[in-house]
Amino acid sequence: MKKLLVVLVLGLASLANAGLFLYQNGAPVDSITMMPGETITLQVYSDNALAWNAYVINGLDGNAAGLLSVPTDLASAGDMKSNSPYVAADGWGHGFLFGTGGSPSGLPVVGVQHTVNFTAGATGTLISLYDGTSYEELDSVSIIVPEPATMVILALGGLLFRRK
Repeated sequence: MKKLLVVLVLGLASLANAGLFLYQNGAPVDSITMMPGETITLQVYSDNALAWNAYVINGLDGNAAGLLSVPTDLASAGDMKSNSPYVAADGWGHGFLFGTGGSPSGLPVVGVQHTVNFTAGATGTLISLYDGTSYEELDSVSIIVPEPATMVILALGGLLFRRK
């Protein structure tokens, strides 16, 4: 009986830690340095095979620099996958609402289930992933765009090191 209880507790603990994350190139990221106009693809990764809906939002910090575009639903999101544009009138940011779900013949699977492109603006921003029901922040990626003056100083420093 004790062994069964241990198995049940461990099973519940693993479900409690299940979640959604923002990935780039198949790996989790905290921050990305980009040049203005550069485009990357962010991935919404789920570590469980359950139905969910979540917002990928640009500019929750009030600084919506850059543009989220080209939302893509992958087959791993199940046969009831969806995405729709989201623009908040209250300054909450803009982005996309993604969802997964499925019938017995097309359930979601663990892995990358959606992708979205981000094109950097002139300044940095914050891309956040929010639960579509509780509006709890699940993950975020800080986009860093260096100032042009900083790039010039770094280039001059590189030339100085090269001369020595």
